Amino acid sequence: MVYAHVGGRAADIARAEDARLRIAVEVHSDWGTFEWILTDAFDLGYRVGVVANSDGHKGAPGACYPGASEFDSGLTCFLTDELTRNWVFDALRHRHHYATTGFRLHLDVTADLGRGGLVYPRDPRLGAVVPVSASTAMMGDIVSTDATSVPLRVAVQSHGAIERVEVLNGSDLVATRRPFAGTALGHRVRVLFSGRRISWAQPANPLARRVACDRC
Repeated sequence: MVYAHVGGRAADIARAEDARLRIAVEVHSDWGTFEWILTDAFDLGYRVGVVANSDGHKGAPGACYPGASEFDSGLTCFLTDELTRNWVFDALRHRHHYATTGFRLHLDVTADLGRGGLVYPRDPRLGAVVPVSASTAMMGDIVSTDATSVPLRVAVQSHGAIERVEVLNGSDLVATRRPFAGTALGHRVRVLFSGRRISWAQPANPLARRVACDRC
């Protein structure tokens, strides 16, 4: 199994990819955040999971950095019954996992399939596969149903405040849920910005680095 990683060179998941091996895309590592690679996967019709990692090669998942990088490290949460190699690999193959950065988010997503619900153990577009009857589906499942719509249940727990939860259908925003009403904001205004971020060589003395940053 493989999944696409961004860092240090061009990344194009439309080239040289094998759907039999491709299971996920990496949306965050110490190199930055790359949600666009997930958008590319959806536009190409890929059925993939989402992962985040450190890519530090220093044996400290979630808390290591490559070179002079200053980006936050990422982690992948696997939804398994046991913390063993076989269970983790099974979770990877079935996309039963999600990515998290910063505060370690606890996320549970299920769907009620209604009449004629089926869950496929692997992508049926890659060959014949026998589906299993099911009334519910969990994160990462490939499903079909006779129902025209299905309820989606999302449970989110975080050590920090949650600004919003966005529900996407592929690349399209379907719904946004916020844990507060607009009237609770009062006259507060939040300004968000994003873009390219460049790291530089860090001096050995942390104090010198802090002074250099204060002068920038």
